Amino acid sequence: MFIDSHVHFWNLSRGDYVWINPNDSVLYNNYLPPDLLQHQIGNYVDGVVAVQAANTVEETDFLLSIAEEYSIIKGVIGWLDVTSEHFPNLYERLHNNKLFKGIRYPLNTYDTNKWRIDPIVVRNLQLLEKDDYIVDLLINPKNIPYILRLLEYLPELKVTINHLGAPPINQRIQPWMEMMTEISKHKQATCKLSGMITLGKGCDWSVFKPIIAHLFANFGIDRLMFGSDWPVCLLGGNYKETIDLFYHVLPEKLHSDQIRKLIRENAIRHYHLSM
Repeated sequence: MFIDSHVHFWNLSRGDYVWINPNDSVLYNNYLPPDLLQHQIGNYVDGVVAVQAANTVEETDFLLSIAEEYSIIKGVIGWLDVTSEHFPNLYERLHNNKLFKGIRYPLNTYDTNKWRIDPIVVRNLQLLEKDDYIVDLLINPKNIPYILRLLEYLPELKVTINHLGAPPINQRIQPWMEMMTEISKHKQATCKLSGMITLGKGCDWSVFKPIIAHLFANFGIDRLMFGSDWPVCLLGGNYKETIDLFYHVLPEKLHSDQIRKLIRENAIRHYHLSM
């Protein structure tokens, strides 16, 4: 059985999904747990981690509320403003909820090339570091130097790179490879094998094989995990095709225990999920 480490749920009437274009016929719809359950039955998924899709505390509260209602949601990665002086108070409220597993830091929307290391950011993230919570990182390659500098101050912070670290598809990947190698040296860093079907839309699936091989060589089997990125994955294919792509790009000759780690055990351990 799968644990899907990366799904989103949204109700457009809430009004804070500013990145979803009304002209997008795929994403501009409500996506809630009942919509996912049809895939859960067909693809043997018995648990998911719900990940923030709006940079608001209100959306985090929304995700926690539906997680209380639908048992398939085993944990929530929410959002808090890590640059805010109010972070500690909001974090204190959220982390008392057993379904709260951490936050996502969407760095890909920022130009971090010249960012200094803000003491407030470090102080706020130290709260998650101390309590063993997760920081998911939505990045592109230009953010990686900033992340490496930040992690020097937070050696025990658990971070999870989303969507392979956004490698450039059908372009020169050597700089991405070098930077992901550096991130992998942070022993609390993990990486999600997610987002491929949209990253590589229209490409031969084999384009991901050297990318995945590099992640396996550097992170190892215990620090990688499957995620569908549903419903964003629907931009590139259906849920079954997303799982088929995942299996297609795995290194050859993995045994069943290794695959079980990728599709289930690593996510349970990393996010402290109750099954």
